[in-house]
Amino acid sequence: MRRLLLAATVVALALPATAGAHPLGNFTVNQYARIQVAPTGVDIRFVLDQAEIPTLQMVQAHDRDGSGRLEGAELTAVRDQLARDITGRIALTVGGRPARLAVTGATLALPRGQGGLATTRLDLALHADGVRLSGTPEQLAYRSGYAADRVRVPPQVLRRAVSAGKRRPGGATSGVLSTSQGVSSVSAN
Repeated sequence: MRRLLLAATVVALALPATAGAHPLGNFTVNQYARIQVAPTGVDIRFVLDQAEIPTLQMVQAHDRDGSGRLEGAELTAVRDQLARDITGRIALTVGGRPARLAVTGATLALPRGQGGLATTRLDLALHADGVRLSGTPEQLAYRSGYAADRVRVPPQVLRRAVSAGKRRPGGATSGVLSTSQGVSSVSAN
């Protein structure tokens, strides 16, 4: 019995370890935008998820101290650069007019993925400056051109929250529109 257990252990250790891949592939660059519409304005939560390979490329390009990791000032600089790159490649129009998006919060994390390699998760809070919605219907349109040349999930509307369309004081409505990639639009009143 002892020899059988020892043999099974040796065989198990000799077999190559298999690990599941990143859910969408080790090369993917994915993004998500949740658009919150309220009488006081429009807010967007933008999330960037990069798999292991694009994260490795990013780390290699920005690792100034040669540690193989992004830490401290390096991580802050990459977060700020990603925020600038993304806000420069996404657009929101309200009533046909472009809205300037201001970053109101940003966090960057590099959680471990497959093979001990890091992945990227950037979470941006954006606010459409100067946008106030009245009781009249407005057409909102969102477009992302960020990382358009990278492998990713096709555009699709993920969810329109049940709160969308509920009347608020003053006759205005509020709602939520969530998108993955691409172009989406919704009427809000």
